[in-house]
Order: sequence, then C-alpha cells, then structure tokens
Amino acid sequence: MPWADANKVGELAYGADTHGADYEGLYDLNGNQAAYIAYKTVPDSPFPFITKYQDADDYVDTIGDVLYRSQRFWTFYDNAEFDQTGKWIGYNGNIDGFFYGPVSCSYDTDGQLTEIDTAPADDGGDDSQDAYSAHLQLAYQYNGKLSTARYSDNAYIFHQNPSGGRDIFYDSEGRMVYESASYVASGDQYCYYFYQGGGKQPWACVWYGGQWWSDEEQAGIDCAYGIYLNVTIFQPK
Repeated sequence: MPWADANKVGELAYGADTHGADYEGLYDLNGNQAAYIAYKTVPDSPFPFITKYQDADDYVDTIGDVLYRSQRFWTFYDNAEFDQTGKWIGYNGNIDGFFYGPVSCSYDTDGQLTEIDTAPADDGGDDSQDAYSAHLQLAYQYNGKLSTARYSDNAYIFHQNPSGGRDIFYDSEGRMVYESASYVASGDQYCYYFYQGGGKQPWACVWYGGQWWSDEEQAGIDCAYGIYLNVTIFQPK
C-alpha cells in the first residue's frame, strides 16, 4: 500500500519544557494541537511520571495508539507518594490498564523496583479480599535496564483488563519489544514494537489478537468472534 493511501492522524512533536520534563505534542492534520503530555523521570523508578496531560475529545481513541507509545504505564506524578529520600513508595489512584486503587512498591537490596501490588480491598461480600489484589513483578538486565514486566490479577473480576496476565519484554536499551496479554472477554493479544537504530520511540507497532464485537447474531447470541489487527507506523517528516 502506498504511504499516501495510509490513514494519517497527524504529527508528533518532541522536546523538553522549562521544568526539564520531556513532552510529546500531537497535532491534527490541520496543525491544531490535539493532545499534549509531559513526563519526567524519578530516581530508582524505571517508568517516567506524567506531570501534565490534556487531549481533545475527538482524538481519545487515537491517543492510546500514538502518544506516549514508548511506555505502557500511565503513572501521574501528582498521584505518587515518595519517601524523604525521593523514592517512589506508593500510588493513590489508578495506573492505567493495570491497577485500580492504592498500590505499594517494593525494592531489592540494590535499590531496584521489583514489585508493585494493590492493597487488597474489602468488597463487602463473601469473596476473599485477595481476589481484588493485582501484582506486577519486574526483572532487570545486567546493565540495569528492564528485562521483563509480568502482571496478573483475578481474571473473573477484572475481565476487561489484561486479567489473565500480561508479559512485556524489553531489549538491551530498555525499550519494549514484545507484549502479550490475555483477556477473559477477548482472548489472547500480542504487540510487537520496532525501532530504528538507537531511537527511543518505536517507528512501528503491530497489535493483533482475538476481539469480540456485537454486529452479528449467531445461534441466537448477538456477538461474533474475529481477529483484531492494528498497525501504527510513525513516519518522520
């Protein structure tokens, strides 16, 4: 398919603001800013924290595919808790796509963040409190970069999340290169990230897997099962 026939959403701009935080701006095809995100790194945390985020309503579905694409964890600085040394120790809020509710952080003897857990919450019913907990385990390479991130929670409670588990693998530069997830509602899904040279941002992302939708009726049930495929290509000007 010729590049001219591709479905374009706009342009991305990168830089740093006056506070030293990196930022990305998404501009639509008319040159208007559709979304903006600024984030900064914190010592001993492998994920940058978002300090500012805004978007236009018409681009909500697109932003998740292009903006901040080099990160899976949407963690906001204002929701994070730090100790007196500046180390990240907790989070009051939702970590997008992974955790709901307050979380706690654990470190190894080398000071590396190794686990993120939700505090089990009482649901007021007969289910165990542990059923509402979620867990993220991190592993590192010899150079200190992330190696894997493995997430799990209760698949029957958080069925719209990657509740059957999610695995993210990183290359020697700490960049996401492969991701797999299992959803109760839509089956297994996979994503590949491709880079050019030492670039921090991927130039292409391929996401595919099972997907449910409700535009057909089979055996009296308003749903059908198919394969979802999404390819995002970042073309430099």
